Amino acid sequence: MQSLLDRTLPDKEYQAIIGVAFSWPGVKSVYDLRPRQSGHTRLIPLHREIADSLPLRQAHILAEQVEQGLLHRFPGANIIIHPDHSSVVPTRSQGHQA
Repeated sequence: MQSLLDRTLPDKEYQAIIGVAFSWPGVKSVYDLRPRQSGHTRLIPLHREIADSLPLRQAHILAEQVEQGLLHRFPGANIIIHPDHSSVVPTRSQGHQA
C-alpha cells in the first residue's frame, strides 16, 4: 500500500536536485520545488527564476540542460521545469538563491 502513496524524497536527494539546478549559469533562484516519489517514479516539478533579459529561446535551452542534468542524476524521473523571468516571480516565493 505504501508504494501507491506519494511521499517526499529524502533530504539528500532534495539537496542534489538544488545542486543540479544551480549547475548552470543563469539560474537566479529555484522555488516551488516539490519533489516526491509516486510508486516507482520520482516526480520533480520546479520553478527557476531567470533574468528578465534572457530571451525565451535561451530560457528553454537552459531548462533542457537542467532537465538532462537531473535525468543523469535521477534516471527515469518525471521532470517539469517552469522558467520564470524575475519580473513575474511572486515576491512571496521562499526559494533557494544562487
